[in-house]
Amino acid sequence: MPLFDAHSHLHFPEFAGLGDDLPSGVAACLASANFADMQILASVKKRLGSKIFAAFGVHPKFAGEFSAEKFLPFLELADAVGEIGFDKYSEYGLDIQRSFFEAQLSLAVSRNLPVIIHAVGHFDCLEKSLKKCGSKKFLIHAAKMPKELAKIFDGMGGYFSFGLRELESAKGRACLLAASRDKILLETDKNSDRAALEKTYDRAAEILGLGAPALQKIIEKNFAEFFK
Repeated sequence: MPLFDAHSHLHFPEFAGLGDDLPSGVAACLASANFADMQILASVKKRLGSKIFAAFGVHPKFAGEFSAEKFLPFLELADAVGEIGFDKYSEYGLDIQRSFFEAQLSLAVSRNLPVIIHAVGHFDCLEKSLKKCGSKKFLIHAAKMPKELAKIFDGMGGYFSFGLRELESAKGRACLLAASRDKILLETDKNSDRAALEKTYDRAAEILGLGAPALQKIIEKNFAEFFK
């Protein structure tokens, strides 16, 4: 049965141990973080086409380099926009992060593209920006937040993806258990290594009290729904 990686970075040089292709039996979304990275991802997308899902966006740690003029051409190849969002450790202030997050989010909404979100702190700002821009399909990757917050974003239409790192933390497990079953996805946040994905599936199934085949069916359905 195929495995689904909702957030990976196969095209990043530091993660490219598997070369330019995905391992057999893995479907993945590759996300970018800055314009140099987008150039690499664009070439991978042109080469592999529908074999991958490509998300283009400027990460909050690179927020200051955002340019709509430079960004728009990449949307012609995009299956999603991301990863974009907020990060309390970014050198850029909250106002700059908010401005460029909302600019990218609005472009995604106007093109009916799903959004991959990086959220490290500033959850109140994230909630306000999502409501302001009218985003109805977004994925908070590396989800690790109190269950009360998870329920708020779930109610707004949000999906959540989890890697092994999140599943080994109390907040990550609480978030997984609080999320609706039809909003759960899994990720590597690296290079879609099948062995790592299998461990992630097994750990998530254990936490949820599900058999592996049941969880695989849930993830496959959710992945198809999010990226359709």
